[in-house]
Amino acid sequence: MNLNLNPNWKKLTEIDWNFSEAKTNYLTHRLHPYPAKFIPQIPHQLIQELSQPGETVADIFCGSGTTLVEALTLKRHTIGIDANPIACLISEAKTTCFNTEDKALLNSLVRRTENLSQSIYINTKSPLFNTEKFTSSAARPNHKAISFWFEPFVVEELAEILDWCKQLPRKSSKKIALTAFSSIVVTVSKQDPDTRYVRRQKKIVPGDTCKRFTKALKEAIASVSEFTNQVEANLNCQVNCTNLLTKPDIGDVDLVVCSPPYPNAYSYHLYHCTRMIWLGMNQPQFKQEEIGSHRKYSSKSSKGATIETFRSEMATIFDWLGEHLKFNRYACFVVGDSLIKGKKISNVDLISEVAKDYGFSEIQRIHRQMQDRKKYFNPAIGRIKTEQILILQNSGKPLLKCKIKPYIQPFERKLALSELTTLTGSEPYALTTEKEVFNFQVFSNLPANILASKLSYWESVIQEDKTHFTTQVIREATVNTTHQRLEEISKNVPFSQSIPFPKWRCLRYGTHGIHEYRGKFFPQLVRSLINIAKVPEKGIIADPMSGSGTTLVEAVLGGYHGVGLDMNPLSVLIGKTKCDLLSVPPDKLLENHQKLVNSLMNLKTTKSSAKLDYFSNLPRENQIYLNRWFAKDILAELDNIAILIKSVENNTMQNLMQLSMSNIIRKVSWQKESDLRVRKEIINTANIQPKQEFLNELENSVKTVLSFLYKNQDSQLGTFDIQGGNARKVTTIWQDLIGKVDVVITSPPYATALPYLDTDRLSLCYLNLLSRSQHRKQDLKMIGNREITEKQRRDYWQYFQHQKALLPQSVISLIEKIDRLNTQSNAGFRRRNLAALLAKYFFDMREVFQEILELLKPGAFAYIVIGNNHTISGGERVEIETAKLLVDIGEMVGLEIVEQIEMEMLASRNIFKKNAVASEIILPFFRPT
Repeated sequence: MNLNLNPNWKKLTEIDWNFSEAKTNYLTHRLHPYPAKFIPQIPHQLIQELSQPGETVADIFCGSGTTLVEALTLKRHTIGIDANPIACLISEAKTTCFNTEDKALLNSLVRRTENLSQSIYINTKSPLFNTEKFTSSAARPNHKAISFWFEPFVVEELAEILDWCKQLPRKSSKKIALTAFSSIVVTVSKQDPDTRYVRRQKKIVPGDTCKRFTKALKEAIASVSEFTNQVEANLNCQVNCTNLLTKPDIGDVDLVVCSPPYPNAYSYHLYHCTRMIWLGMNQPQFKQEEIGSHRKYSSKSSKGATIETFRSEMATIFDWLGEHLKFNRYACFVVGDSLIKGKKISNVDLISEVAKDYGFSEIQRIHRQMQDRKKYFNPAIGRIKTEQILILQNSGKPLLKCKIKPYIQPFERKLALSELTTLTGSEPYALTTEKEVFNFQVFSNLPANILASKLSYWESVIQEDKTHFTTQVIREATVNTTHQRLEEISKNVPFSQSIPFPKWRCLRYGTHGIHEYRGKFFPQLVRSLINIAKVPEKGIIADPMSGSGTTLVEAVLGGYHGVGLDMNPLSVLIGKTKCDLLSVPPDKLLENHQKLVNSLMNLKTTKSSAKLDYFSNLPRENQIYLNRWFAKDILAELDNIAILIKSVENNTMQNLMQLSMSNIIRKVSWQKESDLRVRKEIINTANIQPKQEFLNELENSVKTVLSFLYKNQDSQLGTFDIQGGNARKVTTIWQDLIGKVDVVITSPPYATALPYLDTDRLSLCYLNLLSRSQHRKQDLKMIGNREITEKQRRDYWQYFQHQKALLPQSVISLIEKIDRLNTQSNAGFRRRNLAALLAKYFFDMREVFQEILELLKPGAFAYIVIGNNHTISGGERVEIETAKLLVDIGEMVGLEIVEQIEMEMLASRNIFKKNAVASEIILPFFRPT
């Protein structure tokens, strides 16, 4: 902080900010036309009073560089930012100080264009000469707009002039020449003045284009000469042509003076279009990045911009600005009102409200009359005659109090503190010295309500005695309403008074609870890793082994784009249904459920001897197989349910009902329910009631989802794409995502741990997702597959012998040790197969890691959740340290690793006790930049 800065606020209020008689085109301010720019007297007064010589002044919407010019003339360093490349060209030219060589080069160009202009006039008008029209050999843009907006003779002259400008050997003189060129493009086109994108004929004759350029360049030389004489040579000016929403690093600044675009007022991408085409600038990119564009706000499509769009953009900007504007220094915004869809919007109120959330205090508002000559494309905006100067002070990040969930595991506390640090940009500190700490304080980049909407392992965020419960804990609380009757849930959710917060870990909220899935990881972990990875708005989150879709559901809930792959067709159905259900209207869910229940309750029971309409349409091999696992009366009842499900018109609801059926298949079959493998246990089916089991399962799912939807229906959801596919081939399947993924979060199969496809075989068969003949082929392709023939074992082992150099030595040593121990003993065929199966597993994972490396953006993370296991070989216990071995493989293919996090195994992952592992590990890999 500069202790000598003492603004005279009384003086600022006494200034006549209308400047109705002031000259505004002095120095380089007249260099180029630019619509809706503010007059130089405004930044001049603000810079003079709110900064000191030698400090740095920034204009974060610099436009044509008005603030930059004034800052330099007042002996300040200056920084400008704009996404508009035309604006940046003008700003650079206006702030250029040239020398005698520049001046000589530009004067030479003046004479050259004067001569060409005179030559064209003579050849065109004199009856004494009968020469051909002037034709330039210079390149010109290959764009349809050129012939639409320009007469052919104008195109020839512009092409020639542009070529001469580009040939100038010095950057400084070239910028000035190109700016003079840009300044005449619209005037010699058929475009109406800058503020209207309308085509009309103009009285332009051959030679006029050169003449106008000559005049513009002469004026530029005079303006820049005058400016050069007034500016000290040691001052720095930096113009950044970039999207402000990407939060560019500009270092620290002492003052910000800017005039942000008014929403719905103007479309700069449109009215500078011909200039950008001639100068080879990326107009489509700027069109996407432009803030406040009239075209975006006047759009009638569902993707059209709203005032919330502008609010969100300003929130991003203030989040960034708080990091670059020095503590206690000032940011001045010159802004007027907008009209959006007939409604008057006070932009100054909106900006002040957003700024407050990011640690800025409103110091003063100054009203001024706008000059009549200020132009807008939107006529309604043109009727607004006043604007305001909003002066804000960076008072620093707000101090927030955050309460952590009391029941989480030690590793979750680590993740909780890490996500809080990442989101706030500050280290939290405990409010007590006791061993178990639940309350922390932190200075935050984000306002309390936004922080509360993102956090995963926290209960609440408090700012100035106002408590914001986290979105996560409220979502989890919806599970505590499922004891109520279906029709009563809507009366209690969203929660209007007290919230029934969970007292222990809740993993099955929303759609996460649909269908059992062996070894799935939990949603809070995914949400926290998304936060820690700093995934940008609408960023891409990938899970190439997506299982039951946990990562994808959290991606959609966070407003991101989730992509998933899995080789198990049932997994794909589960993941897709979970994500689809998030956007189903609650009343539609309730209606479809009630309709099916009524139909099923009124249905007569089918005799076991009757023809089964659903069952008889399954492949013959599936029928034969299923007859071995179900009693005939059970198949008859299941058939009634399946036929009704097929009649449901809504595809998402039909899928939910299919999954409810799938989830009871094991229970109503002769499959031994407690065993990992598919083993038969013939029991008396007299007490088994498939219809009631199905109705109970469906109702439980509907209750959980319904409660969640009532709470979450106003949230902005992301998008997703999930499909069947092999994680070893993701770059083939997701070619358009190579190098674009912001984070990978996945839990691959462990080495020979869970036979996912095998345990789901009854559901796969009955839902006709996979035929029995396809099942075996697909099972062999699965990563971590446990069942192979003797021939396959020999093939895998031979491949290992020839290709083991592709694996790290740690993996090779383990495989060879297990093979040696089992070969020396009388091991059974399963133990004898283990070395070959492990070799295949680690070769497969090497391919997966190579694919992940290609998917990631440089610097992006891939979080791999994996567990270790062990085996007995030759009577000796051998530890299979999968995590350590995968780290070695990851590093071998080019990924880098940071600190690993060991997770205590949760009961939800420990479904089959005999196959359980004591802990899992989060491996945070990243792609080097």
